Amino acid sequence: MTAVVEAPLPKCYCGVPLRYFSLCALTLQTTAAVIITRYSKVIINPGEPQYASTSLVVTTEALKFVLSMIFIYIFDVPAALQASAQASKLEEGETASMVARVINANDSRTTVWTKLIVSQNFSNKVETLKLAVPALLYTLQNNMIYVALANLEATTFQVGYQSKVITTAVLSVLMLNRSLSWNKWVALFILTGGIVATQIRVATTFQVGYQSKVITTAVLSVLMLNRSLSLNKWVALFILTGGIVATQIRVGGAAPSDAASAGNPTVGIAAVLFSAFCSAFAGVYFEKILKGTNPSVWMRNAQLAFFSMIVGLITYFASEPAEVRFFQGYNGIVLSLILIQAAGGLIIAVVVKYADNILKGFATAMSIVLCGALSSVMMGFEPSALFVMGSTMAIGATMLYSAA
Repeated sequence: MTAVVEAPLPKCYCGVPLRYFSLCALTLQTTAAVIITRYSKVIINPGEPQYASTSLVVTTEALKFVLSMIFIYIFDVPAALQASAQASKLEEGETASMVARVINANDSRTTVWTKLIVSQNFSNKVETLKLAVPALLYTLQNNMIYVALANLEATTFQVGYQSKVITTAVLSVLMLNRSLSWNKWVALFILTGGIVATQIRVATTFQVGYQSKVITTAVLSVLMLNRSLSLNKWVALFILTGGIVATQIRVGGAAPSDAASAGNPTVGIAAVLFSAFCSAFAGVYFEKILKGTNPSVWMRNAQLAFFSMIVGLITYFASEPAEVRFFQGYNGIVLSLILIQAAGGLIIAVVVKYADNILKGFATAMSIVLCGALSSVMMGFEPSALFVMGSTMAIGATMLYSAA
């Protein structure tokens, strides 16, 4: 008999299953983060310095680390005390969990909290160091997100953010041995097609290329998580990718004339494809760690945030000029963005733990519709017929996938 150390979260909130409640929360968080990030980049008071995106990434991870530690104290400490009490009642020949063996039932909550952190981070250093891989990938991705949103409207940015849907599904099948029915594959492809439709502009190659991570994620899920996807789910993923591209098309419109359009297309496409793969791989890899090892979701999130802070600090000092102060440009909007992004990291961990990366892709895809609506009100974005069509495809794919 092995005592369980992680405190199980409630199965339902307000009558809604936890997996779907967390997916709805992620949709709202993603929408808010995209809109506020864009707003913080384009609305600047005269004479006020712009904040460094690399600094924001580090600050966000620091807050995520603190919040994870608090949740360990709130949720994991009581579970550890209960496991210790159960261990004292074990019969001869039964084995208690590692944590239960180092905790006494009469220990204070602070003592148990300290023992949990030490035992689960230093007893198996190799397992802890595994979090350095997604930390590196996520930190690089986060820095690129801020750069992208400084040059793109919220809805255009979503193309890159949603392209990982198909990639995640494929990776889930390949890496997690997951099986998806044909209905779900169909839904995924419809969703992808819908998102693509809402985002593409003529002569814009970045959005199209970055969408490849949707398929890549699906493939990696198959390889790394031994996940199996049905034909329907594969079809849904491809439809989703197509939808995302369609939302960006502006028939007869010219491509935006910005600095990025003057770059090297070959290098740009290669970078987009690599970024998509990294995003999908990091998500599936993190899911495999969360679902395959003992530390709680909060402990794993704290470990991920810790390594992300280290990578983020290295990135900051390596890329920012000496005259750039770490907290320059911080204001109320930036602080609210940090809070929202940190909360998003915690929500994603819960989604990955109790749902999966593929469903996470659908949740973030739904944020496109919200971003489009809010952008039309706040930033003058005019949804095209293709955007409406793509949004409809994305919603339909989500319903199809959920029913499969």
